[in-house]
Amino acid sequence: YDGSGTLNVTNGGAVTSAFSALGLNTGSSGTATIDGAGSTWATTNGLHVGYEGQGTLTIQNGGAVTAQIEHLGFLATGVGIATVDGAGSSLTAATDLLVGTVGQGTLNVSNGGVVTSATGYVGANAGSSGTVTVDGTGSPWTVANDLYVGDLGQGTLTIQNGGAVATTGVAGSHVYLGYEATGVGTATVDGAGSILTANLSVYVGENGQGTLNVTNGGVVNSVFGTLGWNGAGTATIDGAGSAWTVANTMFVGDNGQGTLTIRNGG
Repeated sequence: YDGSGTLNVTNGGAVTSAFSALGLNTGSSGTATIDGAGSTWATTNGLHVGYEGQGTLTIQNGGAVTAQIEHLGFLATGVGIATVDGAGSSLTAATDLLVGTVGQGTLNVSNGGVVTSATGYVGANAGSSGTVTVDGTGSPWTVANDLYVGDLGQGTLTIQNGGAVATTGVAGSHVYLGYEATGVGTATVDGAGSILTANLSVYVGENGQGTLNVTNGGVVNSVFGTLGWNGAGTATIDGAGSAWTVANTMFVGDNGQGTLTIRNGG
């Protein structure tokens, strides 16, 4: 609440709550570790990692955390860090997963960890910052609807070493880098097997500033691609095997400024 607290859920233990916060008030800190197959933490409403204080959530060795909505770095002073590591480890948001709601948020997915959400925000509101790293084969973040990297704030998404991020909406869903005028979004897809997939469009610089880097054999797949819808968008496809495959139409500078660079065999 105001001090420091620690929650450990291990060996198949289970915690259920209606509202959850790690680091509730300014100056406080909260740490939770959900460790081992069958170990769970289920929140029926909101899970806040770094509400006004500092929160750290670690899910490992097959542990699982679920909530209706999940915030990392909820208010301006909030700092939230979540790590999902190891095969069978999972973080699930029934609606939104916000990495940097108003504060600072960090999400690390590695070694077969799995993240699932209906919608994803990385740097959601003005003044926020969010960082997501999806690292390693079998480490996906699956978003049922749209993914916003730099919605109103600053967002950074890195997919590396065979990690994967995908939007999967039945009616079509998008990836936005730099959505609103204040939004700054950067995505890097690096290394063979690393994939960013939008089952409709990738917008780089929707109304803000967007940057997409595809390097060292990384791959981006979409039906449509736009650099500079109303904002400024830059994409660099660099290195043998690096590719952005657009099934339908690519727009470079639609109503904004777009720059596309393909080099070194990309």
